[in-house]
This record gives sequence, structure tokens and C-alpha cells, in this order.
Amino acid sequence: MSSRPIPSPGPLASGLLAVVAFLPRLVRRVRRAGPHWIDARELSAALDRGQQPLVIDVRGSDEFHGPLGHVPASVNIPQSDLSARLPDLEASKRRRMAIVCRTDRRSARAAELLIEARFVDVAIVRGGMEQWTREGFAVARDDTP
Repeated sequence: MSSRPIPSPGPLASGLLAVVAFLPRLVRRVRRAGPHWIDARELSAALDRGQQPLVIDVRGSDEFHGPLGHVPASVNIPQSDLSARLPDLEASKRRRMAIVCRTDRRSARAAELLIEARFVDVAIVRGGMEQWTREGFAVARDDTP
């Protein structure tokens, strides 16, 4: 029986081994990628193009139906109720979402919760409804919660 030395792997094999070793970490990091920010113009343009992201307004019902109004076709899920309502949103995990509140603070917290729950395309509307109305975009208003 001959004893030949085992050849060392070539650069391609070493590269593939490195990719295989680090791929799970990369996938976990991508999954944990945070929400991104969009401005009111981007959201309005997406709605005008018929892309229909799911717009979730995380303000309380009194604000949603109040004087500042809300983005037409938005869904009102107050931030305080969002955790309990995640099962209702399960079918939308891969759908683009735009989260809006009065400014963008509650939206940012709500977006982080959605990302932790593995929703994949979550955007925070920078400046919230205050910016939306300053830009002059359509607003739905009603007095009935």
C-alpha cells in the first residue's frame, strides 16, 4: 500500500468551505436586518402606482379618527395592541408594510417588533402623519372610532 500525501485543497475549495461555514451567520444577520425608512412622497408614489403596501397606523383610535386623519386605506392597529395582533398579520409577513404614527417614534418601535416577529419588508414613514399632511397628500378623516 502506498502512502501518498493528501493533496491540499485548492483556493476554490477553500473559498467554498468558507462560504459554507459563514452562510448560516449571514442568513441570520439578513433576517435580523432592521426596518428601513421611507418618506411620505415614497409612500404616496407607491400607493399611486398601485403597489399597495400594507399601511399600518399605530396611533390610538382617537388619533386615527381625529383631526389629523389617516392615510386612506390604512389599517389602525395601536402600538399597544400590536403584539396581540401579530397572528392577524401572519399572512402579510412577506408583504411590504409601511408603518405610520403622528411623527415616527411609535412607528419605529412598532417596526422593530414586526422585524423581531420575522416580517421581512417593514418601512417606517419618516415624519408620520404630520409630514404626510404637510406634503398635502390625501387624508381620510371621520369622527367615528
